[in-house]
Amino acid sequence: QYHPCLLCHRRKQGVLGNALAHEADDLYSANAMMPYGPGHNTYFLIYCANMDGQSGVAKTYGEILRSIYDEYPDKEDSPGVNEGFNLPLTTLIRFGEYEAVLNDTWQAPGGETEAQNSYADLLRHWARGMAFINLAGEDAENAAAAATELDAVRS
Repeated sequence: QYHPCLLCHRRKQGVLGNALAHEADDLYSANAMMPYGPGHNTYFLIYCANMDGQSGVAKTYGEILRSIYDEYPDKEDSPGVNEGFNLPLTTLIRFGEYEAVLNDTWQAPGGETEAQNSYADLLRHWARGMAFINLAGEDAENAAAAATELDAVRS
């Protein structure tokens, strides 16, 4: 496991180690076996890439992570669909890609509502609110949209 890299601030090594773990998960899947936690290593890879400034890596694996959750929506994983699906939106915020956040329509399996995947729903509202705030400037419409999104987080 390369998760200790998070604790030691060795994020580049965390990216590389979790990429190897992700490849091992792919080998399991290719041989009709179930990987231990198909989203787990990918999630930590994205976290390390975000913290290390590797936006391209984080965005690429963000799409892979969402595909994993789409393929295995009921697989017990840590983090599961609810907690992990919208992690890629934090990458977009981290690297200032606010329009991409607003244009994102990829929903968690089962949807994103208060009743289903409530954290995924909350994280989407937070990311949209942050995007609107950063795009607002003198634009009252974006400022109002930011307030609406962030109010949804408080609810």
